[in-house]
Amino acid sequence: MIRAQRNLGRLPAAIAQTRRCLATASPLETVPNTPPPLPIEPTPTSHVMHRSLSHSPLLAKRASGINIYTSTGQRIIDATSGAAVSCLGHSHPAIIEAMKKHLDGSDAVNYVATIMFTSSPAEELSKLLLESWEPPLRPTELQSTGKVYFCSGGSEANDSLMKLASQYHLENGQPQRTKFIARKQSYHGNTLGSLSLSHNLARITPYKGIMAKNTVHVPAPNTYRDLLPSETSEQYVERLREEYESTIVREGADTFIAFFLEPVTGATSGCLVPPPGYLQMVRDLCTKYGILMVCDEVMSGIGRCGSFHVHKHPEFGLKQPLAMGTGLTKEEREASMPDIQTVAKGLGGGYVPIAALLISGKVVDVLRAGKINKGAWVHGLTYQGHSLTCATALAVQRYIQDNDIMSSPAFSLLGSMLQSRLEQEDFDFVGNVRGAGLFWAVEFVQNRTTKEPFKRAKGLGMLIHETCLKNGLAVYPSNGTVDGKEGDHIILAPPYNVTEGEMVEIVDLLCHTFRNMESEIASLRG
Repeated sequence: MIRAQRNLGRLPAAIAQTRRCLATASPLETVPNTPPPLPIEPTPTSHVMHRSLSHSPLLAKRASGINIYTSTGQRIIDATSGAAVSCLGHSHPAIIEAMKKHLDGSDAVNYVATIMFTSSPAEELSKLLLESWEPPLRPTELQSTGKVYFCSGGSEANDSLMKLASQYHLENGQPQRTKFIARKQSYHGNTLGSLSLSHNLARITPYKGIMAKNTVHVPAPNTYRDLLPSETSEQYVERLREEYESTIVREGADTFIAFFLEPVTGATSGCLVPPPGYLQMVRDLCTKYGILMVCDEVMSGIGRCGSFHVHKHPEFGLKQPLAMGTGLTKEEREASMPDIQTVAKGLGGGYVPIAALLISGKVVDVLRAGKINKGAWVHGLTYQGHSLTCATALAVQRYIQDNDIMSSPAFSLLGSMLQSRLEQEDFDFVGNVRGAGLFWAVEFVQNRTTKEPFKRAKGLGMLIHETCLKNGLAVYPSNGTVDGKEGDHIILAPPYNVTEGEMVEIVDLLCHTFRNMESEIASLRG
């Protein structure tokens, strides 16, 4: 079960079995190893510039599997893998051993300047990623192979991509292409460049005066709020296509560099899954007008949504050609993939800071043949392709592949469990439960019928987050869900190797928290 229900009262019969299993599960009070709530203790006086100067974070002393232990001894279940990062959980022995082996090996390389050297881990990791991303061409086609660029995080990756995409058009004889298209309620990073692509108003507002003004924002698909009662999903996609195309034509089709999108949205709007055909519609528009299609899979990719690459998801991804074994024409390959993609969080699994740009052969060929910069990408970062980060990410990805982690029943069970239990509990402030794989959001509303959100000033998302923490559960909160100002949601994104028992405990703790907060949440209405 991956698709969000349009309202919580209607759930498919396919999850009936899960509901029956949950009905026999122990309630929170009898779940083994569930600690009693402990007071949240801030860190001691700190010299670290934390995200807030008025609230101190907890001091994590150790972490193992799905659990984090604080300095007060409290066990907190990390139901979000940090920020959808720790895809194999904490302190995984296989990854720790791989890191030690790299550092202690006789052929270890800790750092080299990439203007002069490369490293074996970087070469092996790039090969692994490209093999899963870019389909091979037919032998009769002029061969064209993509490349991978490694950096330190998702914001840095998207910022670097903006430069890469711009240079692509410059080398292609179209220097007038200076604008980007992105979507409302999106998030692409915290650097000034990537923030200008984003539409997270809370993060943008303090820096609006110094941000670039060359991004045009169009609506993202939201079947919960924007699909009309009389509309099919196909008609909804067509309505969006008409709006996108009219915007492109009005602004000047030959002025756009790239179309940035999160195939499944992240923290800003909370795990919005596109309707079938939507991604293909964007791909076709980009091809028609010579605009690069960019998939930001920083948060949702590397398996998080149930397929290694989100844009290849069988239920809502790009169409994949049937005859892949014999290779594709260049046109077939371009129609089945983005031109550039960014990945990050699950790439290194939280053990190292690493992100990557996956760059199609189409883009690489233009840069290689470029006359202006003579085959060079005018860009570089000190820690790009760092050997330890690449070796660690390689260990994470090989472990996922070698142990067939992506076939875990957890990827289909979490959403069914969460939807079933919340339907059973019938909390009147839960408006929508949506997501894919191990990436799920719960959106809160004052009124289910009107879908009116809670006022931002009430701080509901953060209040639920803080109460969950006191009860031993970490969830990922966000506000501004609806329009950048109003609305709240939380995200659940446990590790890929989460057990069924751990998922039951997560859902139990969440429902326990909701139940105890019902009167407090009711007081926030209006």
